[in-house]
Amino acid sequence: MASSDSRNILNGLTEGSFGTAILLGLASVPLTLIVSRESTTLVHGGPMIAVGLIVGYLYDGRSTDSHRAGLICGFASSIGGIMAFGTGAVTKIPTPLTESSVIEIVTIPFVFILLALCFATLVMICAMVGNWLATISPRF
Repeated sequence: MASSDSRNILNGLTEGSFGTAILLGLASVPLTLIVSRESTTLVHGGPMIAVGLIVGYLYDGRSTDSHRAGLICGFASSIGGIMAFGTGAVTKIPTPLTESSVIEIVTIPFVFILLALCFATLVMICAMVGNWLATISPRF
């Protein structure tokens, strides 16, 4: 039963309705890594915000919901944010491991999950704004 549910989800994602959202999300990964490396903050969300706005604008006239497309795009683009955070976190691990640094290392996977959820929510909100902008602006 669970395998048929996962197949339905995968078929829904790969049937082409969310292909643009996935590709735009994956395209933002290198940009996020480059901008985060040259920024003073740990993760720079500019590329993810831009991709969210673009996805919301592009999915305005489609039958597919722009909120869901933004969420899927957000999970795809969160890979860049997680990689930027991971490289920053690994470089800050002290060489002689103490008890507190071991606890920090153990909690990193939980932080990755929370980051993915936060980035996906951020991109979904930006997609909602992009969708709103598409409805109030004339199409060319």
